[in-house]
Amino acid sequence: MEIEERDQEGSFFKELLLRLHHSTTIKTNEVDEMKIVSPQLLRIKVCVWAILGLAPCSIAAAGNGSCGIWDVIPTPNSANATQSVIRDVAAITPTDVWAVGGFTITNGGSSPTYAFALHWNGSTWVEIPTPQPTSCPTCTHVTLWAVDALGPNDVWACGEKFVQGPGGSPGTHILVMHWNGSSWTAMNTPIQAAAGDVLYGVEAIAPNDVWFFGDYIYQGPTTSDRAIALHYDGSNFTFVPVPSVNPQTSGFGDGNGLRAGFALASNDIWAVGAASDGDSMPAGHSQIQHWNGSTWQNVPGPTPGDFHDLNAVVALAPNDVWAGGEYVGASGNHGLALHYNGSSWTQVPVAAGIQDFVAFASDDIYAAGGAIMHWDGASWSVVETFPQVVGATETGLSAAGPCDLWTGGRQLINDMVFNFSAHLRPAGTGNAGDLDADGDVDQADLPLFINVLLGIDTDSGHVSRSDMNGDTQVNGRDIGGLVAELTNG
Repeated sequence: MEIEERDQEGSFFKELLLRLHHSTTIKTNEVDEMKIVSPQLLRIKVCVWAILGLAPCSIAAAGNGSCGIWDVIPTPNSANATQSVIRDVAAITPTDVWAVGGFTITNGGSSPTYAFALHWNGSTWVEIPTPQPTSCPTCTHVTLWAVDALGPNDVWACGEKFVQGPGGSPGTHILVMHWNGSSWTAMNTPIQAAAGDVLYGVEAIAPNDVWFFGDYIYQGPTTSDRAIALHYDGSNFTFVPVPSVNPQTSGFGDGNGLRAGFALASNDIWAVGAASDGDSMPAGHSQIQHWNGSTWQNVPGPTPGDFHDLNAVVALAPNDVWAGGEYVGASGNHGLALHYNGSSWTQVPVAAGIQDFVAFASDDIYAAGGAIMHWDGASWSVVETFPQVVGATETGLSAAGPCDLWTGGRQLINDMVFNFSAHLRPAGTGNAGDLDADGDVDQADLPLFINVLLGIDTDSGHVSRSDMNGDTQVNGRDIGGLVAELTNG
């Protein structure tokens, strides 16, 4: 749906609520003649009938996960940011969640990029200062791509920085940061001589057993760019060799790269990826690697389409492993889910691309990417698309507990890319839409919401709980989220 259409329909609903607020009679045909152009707002139309007492609301509300309700959370952007993206999230407890990424400030001819880290304290996101290693203020390029946590005082993040390397020229090199409970520190890591090394994934097993995954430019006569598996043993960082699987040495799709990892144990770790420098992998070559405690070994899987990417991996047992991403075929882009049964990989149908997984059991797995999806042991289904948010894309997924998930990524606000986050909570909990803070979203919250929408009520708590789509504004676009909560209640 176009943004302009959202604005027009939001204004129409706002007018309806305004008239309801003033006890103006609204005729059935006036509701029936509402100009509806999207399935989401068609559902809202039916529920407006219910609010006005004109008909029952029987259409299932959006925002449902398989065990609860997804709330879009107001997510700050760094000061003066002209675009910003959350790349990954890590949930430790319901009151201790991290989100990391990068933001750009466009100023004249320069567009420096900076890393950021957001912390959820149980009620709001707070930006925590991070180091910004750079060779020059106008060419700053620092981004965090991944985060993982062992505990409140032991959190790891990784990405890339633009600094002078061992070869003498400035360029992009790997970046590792650590949170000790009070501050973020840039760690002293080895970097490659040539520019172009970056870390996309981190898997923390223990304080002395942390893995980082990415790729680097290999300076050799015939060998293509190589994957990075960087290990931290509590004192030192060491590059561990990874077998090359892609013979292509130039052009799009060349080289070898890793993007994510998951550990069942220190001697049972999976890592997946694609080509180097963010490229997709050509058909016939599968970037799936397994660590047995001493070496990385390629365990190839299906390679559908012309090119494919594997962005995420999760394991419940040695014979129950999932890898996810997307592939490009003759009919466009498609989601890609692969399952390993202990001896071979099998492609499983999935509706959208995958960027991250959370697994609770073999029949209870979540995936995030082009949508929030759920595996019930038999098939993947879409459980949330965040229709109240323009251009929502989820790049990270993490669990603080059962039915307590966080996702982060990006959304479009006035055609610009900014931070997006959402939280899955059990039905009947949370405070989005619960303006009177009685623990339930019901008809009593409706007049309070109307007063906030009309600018009559400026109470900070009421305003915060009225922002249903998390864009830090209260307007007609929040009405759909409130109706969803009302019908869930």
